[in-house]
Amino acid sequence: MTMGAVEVVRIVKDGLSEGGSMTVIASVTDDPGNVVYVWYINGESVGTGEAITLGSNLDIGVYGLDVTAFTADGKRAGSTSHMFYVIEGVPGNIIAATAGTLQSFIIKDDGTLWAIGYNSEGFLGDRSTIDRHLPVHIMDNVISVSSNGHGLAIKSDGSLWTWGWNAWGQLGNGIITDQLIPINIQIP
Repeated sequence: MTMGAVEVVRIVKDGLSEGGSMTVIASVTDDPGNVVYVWYINGESVGTGEAITLGSNLDIGVYGLDVTAFTADGKRAGSTSHMFYVIEGVPGNIIAATAGTLQSFIIKDDGTLWAIGYNSEGFLGDRSTIDRHLPVHIMDNVISVSSNGHGLAIKSDGSLWTWGWNAWGQLGNGIITDQLIPINIQIP
């Protein structure tokens, strides 16, 4: 049997405030039937089942969430890993979040964008290259964000903003210089 990939198919929240919770649901892409899911946080088993709710007992920090699927005969059917965080210092409701390799972004219900993490080449867009271990405000009126060494945000007016690492011109601003602050990208 070939090993299938386990997909995290639904994350209710990708980041949570201290005392909050999130629910994660997984499935195997090539479901061999009768699969048992085992969930781990930072390498320690925390439960079994297709879904798990996490967070209410977790301290502030960044966590590795792993899920491994096993068939009824004990063979591994697949696995995946996901990073999530528990934060303080951002009052209000978090409505969206994304995690890059080494940084995370949070959108609150008031449209403010916040960043946490590694900040080489301006990954966070906060006018610096200083790593941030607590959330720092980046911009306002944001409805969507994505990151992977560089950030992309869409504001409520439909405008596109980018920042961070730009070695191959991936920011779309016509140059190959890293950007420490969000810049508006005009789409022709």
